[in-house]
Amino acid sequence: MLTLQNFLVVDTEGKDQLKEIAVLDSQGRLVYEAFSAEHNRDISNQQNVKPLREILTDFSNLSQSQLLIFHYANHDLEVLKNSYQAVDLKTPLFTSLCTLQLAQRYVNNFESYSLESVSYTHLTLPTILLV
Repeated sequence: MLTLQNFLVVDTEGKDQLKEIAVLDSQGRLVYEAFSAEHNRDISNQQNVKPLREILTDFSNLSQSQLLIFHYANHDLEVLKNSYQAVDLKTPLFTSLCTLQLAQRYVNNFESYSLESVSYTHLTLPTILLV
């Protein structure tokens, strides 16, 4: 059963495949961050550089039975799906919520629905809640 206490806020970076992922828990704490060794050119000065397969395995374990919250979920889920396929892992079935779609559905007067605009300008959320 999903509750307001078992959700994760997820932000992915990457166009076709995952380059970076950050995950916050329901309290706004960073619980996972990793950079893909396969898709980062300058990894010498970055921490948490891992093979893509390891990142996706970690993420699968972390996200089990969790509601995943994305801003522009269609993009993030597509990046994840492509990445799972690239390393021959089965893509898990995720339960997700998209804050972009929610903002577009319930608030009509925003000039921009970017995460920064919605959270800082319109909702005045603290920086810690942003991935």
